[in-house]
Amino acid sequence: MVGYLLDTNHLSAYFAENATFMARLSEKPPESLLWVSAISIGEVAASDLNPNRDSQVVRRFNRFIREHFLVGRINSCLPIDENSRQEYADIINRLRANYPPTNPRQKTELHLVQHAGVDINDVWIFATALKHQLTLLTTDKMTKIRTAIPEVRVENWLISAASANVP
Repeated sequence: MVGYLLDTNHLSAYFAENATFMARLSEKPPESLLWVSAISIGEVAASDLNPNRDSQVVRRFNRFIREHFLVGRINSCLPIDENSRQEYADIINRLRANYPPTNPRQKTELHLVQHAGVDINDVWIFATALKHQLTLLTTDKMTKIRTAIPEVRVENWLISAASANVP
């Protein structure tokens, strides 16, 4: 698959028509498709439930997601399916090898969150990028995941093009 997987922070920047993001997008050829993970859509839905969110912004953002990623000629929302589980399992196993739990009875995911600072949603988003061979666009460092899975290309379009690769 060709294109870019938007992490939630880049999805928000696209919605807000962030100037830096839009400039980077305009540099790309039309066949460079933008994709979003079902996990990012879920993160947006969860934030919509925050009572402090402006209801008009929530409605506009949800309409934007529907129009850009959920309907039309191409459904650009990539699901978590039975095939995604292999990439997820591979990432979890590589992380477990790099950051072994001290308590063998503690669940791996709990250990990774509590002791390695790994966000499990990031693992699923990374697994989606890995499965579909997409470049992940994010502002998150995800250092431990990136170290374990160096084959996934990661960029940050919310900084200047000269320093676009996330350190």
